[in-house]
Amino acid sequence: MYRKLADLAGCSIGTITNILVYHNHYGTSVNPFRYYPGHPCLLDEQDQVYIDSLLQCEPTIHLDEIQVKLPDDRDLDISIAYIQQAINQLEITCKMNNTCNDINPKVQDEK
Repeated sequence: MYRKLADLAGCSIGTITNILVYHNHYGTSVNPFRYYPGHPCLLDEQDQVYIDSLLQCEPTIHLDEIQVKLPDDRDLDISIAYIQQAINQLEITCKMNNTCNDINPKVQDEK
């Protein structure tokens, strides 16, 4: 029976066994008493949306400028490294579609 479940779910028999044990003991598929190492996230969803909207409005904004805006607008005082980590978690790309005319306006004048 476990083999069929594992094949359907695309996981191992051990994973199926753990899920069923947790469901029998705790009524959930994960252990609610498991300790997760590391710091809890300092940014809530609204803070992440704020950073995302800043980057949408000003794509060339620097991390230190975001750091200056956060205490005023969101009452947050976090490091530049933490802001970079939050941006990475938002999966925002730094690639921009620029043409030669966008970068150098003199090229357009020469034509």
